[in-house]
Parts: sequence; structure tokens; C-alpha cells
Amino acid sequence: MNKLSPEMSAELRKAVKAFNRKIKRLEAKGVTASLLPEKASAKALKNAYKDSESLQKRLDMMASFTSKGDTRKTKKGVVGTEAMFDYRKKENEASIQRYKDQLASAQGQRTKYKSRLQSYKTNLRTRIKYLGRDPEKMDAKEVMRQYQNTMTDERMYKKNTTFKQNFMNKLDEYAEIGEVNKRKVNRLKRKLDQIPLEDFFRVIDTNPEFEHIQQYIFDSPTRKGQKRSRPRYEPEEIAENIDDLLASVDDIIANSL
Repeated sequence: MNKLSPEMSAELRKAVKAFNRKIKRLEAKGVTASLLPEKASAKALKNAYKDSESLQKRLDMMASFTSKGDTRKTKKGVVGTEAMFDYRKKENEASIQRYKDQLASAQGQRTKYKSRLQSYKTNLRTRIKYLGRDPEKMDAKEVMRQYQNTMTDERMYKKNTTFKQNFMNKLDEYAEIGEVNKRKVNRLKRKLDQIPLEDFFRVIDTNPEFEHIQQYIFDSPTRKGQKRSRPRYEPEEIAENIDDLLASVDDIIANSL
């Protein structure tokens, strides 16, 4: 997002402070933890929303959560305020719309990796169905599972940014093994950078042309000191794969978006 006005920045900081303070107070009241939203971050909110209007809608939604109200227990034993239940339903509705948009984007994608694309779409449909359930008719475990399937804009931004940064960093490592010219790698990265952030994972994960790099990332160590498996990473094969990607990446992107 472009730089916020001083007034909007002040409103953002005030809203985040009130929202997080409300969560802390509710935690002390012994409400069902899985019904509580994540604490907010001014930086994350600013990064996640593309314009002031969408950010304002999010702040208004957060303000509704901070309204007063007594706690109550549902028939399934979930304890929360009316504002908590309303907030969760709004998060569910926003997540459903986001998943529907992602599903629509995937419908027209052409790929040789049909099974993986189908799995991606099936996963979205399952999430949409589960989020359509009323949290007031669920027990605490089901409420937690529903929460885990919600996807706020800021959480989506963080998840996609982390995936993209990790992929680009590993691409550098991968290309270095293949002794690929840095300018060639940077050209490929610039092309990949054209993929909208919200579509980056789907494009990478559902096109077989990225399988070799994905396997390299999978074989990378997950903690310091862990050994990396290298049985399949011959420099010549990597260099050839990078060349093939450069030759086909424009078509891959065009067929995926």
C-alpha cells in the first residue's frame, strides 16, 4: 500500500491497540481460546491491504470485535461473547470469498500436472464447505479446526510472502549448484516476479516444470546441522532445467493466470 496519511496511521495504531487489549481481557475471562482471533499488527495490516478503503473495512470489523458484551456458553460448551461469534462468522465469510476467488482463478489453468491441480481445487472446496458451518453449533475442537481454515488478508500475505521469498532464495542456491550465470537466474526471477503474490504458490505447485526445484527445496535441511540429500542434483541437469524454464516461463504464467 502507498504511504498512509497521518490520520489513517494514527487510526490504525489506535485500532490495533484496542483490538489486542480486548483479546487479552477476553483471555483472562476464560473464553474458548480457539474462538479468539490472532492479535493484530499495524505493519502486517498495512502490508496486506492494497488501498485505504479495504484497510478501513478491516479496521471497522476489528472495532466491532471490541464492543462490550457478556460471555455465554453454547450447547456444545464453547464460551464467548456475541462479538466473538460475529467476528468469527465475518472471518469465515471473507475466507470463503477468498477461496472462491482462488478456485475461479484455478478453473482456467492449463497444466500437465492435472492431478495436483485437482487436489488444489478439492482442498479449496473442502475449506469452503467447512467454513460455511455455524461456529455456534460446533464444539471447541471443531471451532479450532475452522479457525485453522480461515485466511485473513494479513495471514495470507504473510504466508505467500514467506513461500515466495523461500522459493527465490532456494532458486539462487539451486542455480549455483548448476553454475548458472547470475544474469540468467535474475532474468528468470524477474519473470516469476510478474506472478501476483496471491497466485504464486498455485502456479509453482501445479506446474511440473518447477518439480525439480521443488524437490531441491524439499530436500533442503529444516534445521541447522541437518544434512541435505544430493543424489539427483547434477550441475548439467540443473543448468538445462533453468534454460528450459526460461524458454517456457512466459507460457506457464499465461496458462496459469
